[in-house]
Amino acid sequence: MPGLEPEARRFFEQQAAHPDRAGVVRQLTDVGNCVAPVQLRGSSVRRDAVSGDVVSAFSTADLPLGVILVRCGNRRSSRCPSCARLYQGDAYQRVLAGIVGGKGVPASVTGNPLVFVTLTAPSFGAVHRVAKPGDKSAVCHPPGKKRSSCAHGRARFCTVVHDPGDEVAGSPLCPECYDYPGQVLFNALASRAWKALTDNLYHHLARTAGLSRAGVRKRVRIEYLRVAEYQARGAIHFHVVMRLDGPDGPGSRVPAWASGELLCAALGSAIEVTTVRVASAAAGERVFRFGTQHDAEVVDFTGNGFSPEHVAAYLAKYVTKGTEDVGGADVVVRHRSRIAELGRNAHVRALMYAAWDLGRVADLARMRTRAWCHTLGYRGRVVTASRGFSVTFKDLRAVRAEFMAAQRGVDTSATVTESHFSYVGHGFGSPLLEEWAAELREDRQEARQLARDALADLPSEGRGWAA
Repeated sequence: MPGLEPEARRFFEQQAAHPDRAGVVRQLTDVGNCVAPVQLRGSSVRRDAVSGDVVSAFSTADLPLGVILVRCGNRRSSRCPSCARLYQGDAYQRVLAGIVGGKGVPASVTGNPLVFVTLTAPSFGAVHRVAKPGDKSAVCHPPGKKRSSCAHGRARFCTVVHDPGDEVAGSPLCPECYDYPGQVLFNALASRAWKALTDNLYHHLARTAGLSRAGVRKRVRIEYLRVAEYQARGAIHFHVVMRLDGPDGPGSRVPAWASGELLCAALGSAIEVTTVRVASAAAGERVFRFGTQHDAEVVDFTGNGFSPEHVAAYLAKYVTKGTEDVGGADVVVRHRSRIAELGRNAHVRALMYAAWDLGRVADLARMRTRAWCHTLGYRGRVVTASRGFSVTFKDLRAVRAEFMAAQRGVDTSATVTESHFSYVGHGFGSPLLEEWAAELREDRQEARQLARDALADLPSEGRGWAA
């Protein structure tokens, strides 16, 4: 290969000189496009489930690299785009199965009421508003009848509607007036507020339907899937798809009175009265509730121009995001001095400092705001679902593992596997393997893009499943 730079020539010479080049390529390819795989060392034995005879044995000592590489599984696209995309795809399948059935969910769920819910955080102070599609408002916060400046002499309104990428979007008009500890505490209590809401919902559904709480539980079940997202101001809000099922499990018929409109009405009254409290000697008692800009509407796919796939894609697009999308960090903060480096704007840094400082308050130690400083206090999962809504991530991964085993000609249906592996490290272990893996990733991404371009050139009837 004439004309190569000396450094590139050394790289290719090292590849060519490897005693098991094909085996290394196979290991680097099997981990997909993961940028930071986990290295494990150990062995496993697969035995017949009845007789106990050894069917096959595996040891990492027999591999070219001496370790097995496993996907990192990080859901954040800022950390590993490949694993985040896989997680996003699984989230999409979970939502879609809960709407139209499949993956073990009966298709009869399509006949039951479906509601889309958005829950926001309360106000902690005026912030620079982000323009929404079709928003023709001329000002961020128009002046009202009250005086136009706060106690610190700053304007109470802004004359600019900010683009989503604007650094000032979501930041407070007056940082001194803004309730930073309150927002961190709400983020920390958001999952508890959701639990309180779901507990209250049956009571409000019973009252709306004119039944007792025990009576309504015998007739309907509320199933849901919830996705958490950060607003531009760094406050948590939830997108939820909620389904009413009958008493006999997912997809069973609901009574005639159980409608989406009834569920929306029960949600509205339940949200209004649901509160969570936290008390400490230093900060006093704080009471939080969801914001006034909540919304619940019945999902009807007939004649509205969108499909179950659109709803699933809308929810799935949020699962790979985190605080890094609003200027925060995607790694744990180990020391207060790191906040100045990890927080990319003054507003997020102030929230992180508030989370760190709340960790000093003895009465609030159970909130663990320091441990969750990088998430601005939020301690919940990004995707949460009730038991009967849909398939689980674990189920989807098990099916994928069985499919990959079948591709290798391995039948795991009547066997039991005993595994003993230990953690060795993170990453590929050497600069050569890092470059080698990056080269293979680029090749696969280029091949995937060429395939997409080729499919786009085909008529729709010739694309098969890709149409």
